Amino acid sequence: MILLETKSSSVKNGMYKVKNMQKKTPKKWKMMVLSWVCIYPLLNIISYLVMPYLSDLHQLARTLISTVILVPLMVLLLSVLQRRFHNWLVK
Repeated sequence: MILLETKSSSVKNGMYKVKNMQKKTPKKWKMMVLSWVCIYPLLNIISYLVMPYLSDLHQLARTLISTVILVPLMVLLLSVLQRRFHNWLVK
């Protein structure tokens, strides 16, 4: 019988007592900083590399194309940064 300790109770797993198995969640301000560190350079790179080719398009089309490029890159980079800075995020 394996049970985990919650804030209100502790349960034993055979002879060993399982403690503090709750996941630590990152602090919101740290996630905000990490997100900004991810988004700001990507946005500038996309603006520099892609926007000159889209200058003839309407603003809505330019925004759509840049977000189609930006969001997947941001998701990939943000997941890498979260793993890399996990200890700092939950500290």
